[in-house]
Amino acid sequence: MSNSIRVFQYVNFCQLIPMSSVTRGIPKQAESRESRYTVMDLQREFPDAASCLDYLWRSRFAPDGHTAHCPKCKCRRRFHRLTRSPAYSCDSCGHHIHPMQGTIFEKSSTSLQLWFYAIFLMSESRYRISAKQLERELGVTYKTAWRMLDRIRSKLIVDDRVP
Repeated sequence: MSNSIRVFQYVNFCQLIPMSSVTRGIPKQAESRESRYTVMDLQREFPDAASCLDYLWRSRFAPDGHTAHCPKCKCRRRFHRLTRSPAYSCDSCGHHIHPMQGTIFEKSSTSLQLWFYAIFLMSESRYRISAKQLERELGVTYKTAWRMLDRIRSKLIVDDRVP
């Protein structure tokens, strides 16, 4: 029997099997998963660096996304996102607030999206993740991966030791 006949028979056989309709964009999760937050959820929630910066802005300064306390005006004012730098500017006085200042992301040229993915990988791993593995996952240099892991471990991981 030739290969073309086998392929034809396989295709005909597959057409006989009824397939359930599935939504490819939202895969169904297994019931036994420990964590309900997946990589797909992370990519859906933070598709780019701007959405990551907006998350930092909302969680640190302005829960509604627009009004925050301006240190220069000394009251709550409306802010808007600057296009050329990762900062927000007061609509009244022009004072800039940088959401990454005072965090592990400060003075880093690495994309916020990569930082968020690295934090996700560390939180989902049962064991410690190595800088080499993070280098492979993120597509960054070993030096960058090591620096990211060092900052995340030093600032975000709570020490469980009892004094």
